[in-house]
Amino acid sequence: MKALNTLVSEDGQTPAIDGWFENVKPLTPRQIELIDQGTANSNEADVKKQLGVKHWYKDEDYATASRRLAAQPTVNIEGLVSGYTGRVERQSCRAVPRPSWTCGWFLT
Repeated sequence: MKALNTLVSEDGQTPAIDGWFENVKPLTPRQIELIDQGTANSNEADVKKQLGVKHWYKDEDYATASRRLAAQPTVNIEGLVSGYTGRVERQSCRAVPRPSWTCGWFLT
């Protein structure tokens, strides 16, 4: 569990993995323009409902949150997986659970 805590900074949101952002390219002006058009042509409340969020990270405005979604990779810890995870249902437990996590561009 302690190792999982090192994946993100104290805020619980920002990835804390060395070199995580080194190869992330900033959005181009055209990409920003397209994101802003999409934001202007969509309903913020509907998007929040679809994503299951009540507010954007750090209470950012909709446009900023949309740009972050497209530009900033995140680390999402989904939980711990233990026991048999194959096609047949069985009751067995591993001695050591393994973390289940994804890396990508997601809202947090």
